[in-house]
Order: sequence, then C-alpha cells, then structure tokens
Amino acid sequence: EEESIERERASGNKLWSAYITEAQNYDQGLLDGWRSEMDGLLIFAGLFSGVITTFIIDSYKTLNADSGSQTVVLLSQTVALLGQIS
Repeated sequence: EEESIERERASGNKLWSAYITEAQNYDQGLLDGWRSEMDGLLIFAGLFSGVITTFIIDSYKTLNADSGSQTVVLLSQTVALLGQIS
C-alpha cells in the first residue's frame, strides 16, 4: 500500500499528494489524542487498583468465621412465627 502511495506521488498527481498529506496529518493528530487518552486511563486504572487493593486488605483483616448462630436464631424465630399463624 505504501508503494502505491509513493508511486502516485511520483507520478505528479498534486491532488493525491495533497490528500495524502492532509490524511496523514489528521491521522497523526487522531493517534496522538488516543495515546494521551490511553495514558490517562492507564494511570487512573493503576491508582484505582491500588486504592481498592488497600481497602480489600484492610477489610480482609476484619473478617471472622461465621459460627452459624445468627442463622439458627433467625430460623428459630421464623419457625415460631409460622407456628403462631397456623
């Protein structure tokens, strides 16, 4: 594809040459914009990951094994309420 572009430029087609120049300038600007946006997104993702990791580590330290006693109490209350209804 690049060879065909160069052949067209060499043939003296001024319109084609002007188009290629403008298209390359536009594409370069577009790519530069995307690159800067991606840099920002990567920085945000890294910082977000670090903050979330810190919260997860601190939360993990406070976790306790569930003894099941709360579940037993709630089920007992439910059975008692159902017994009163019928």
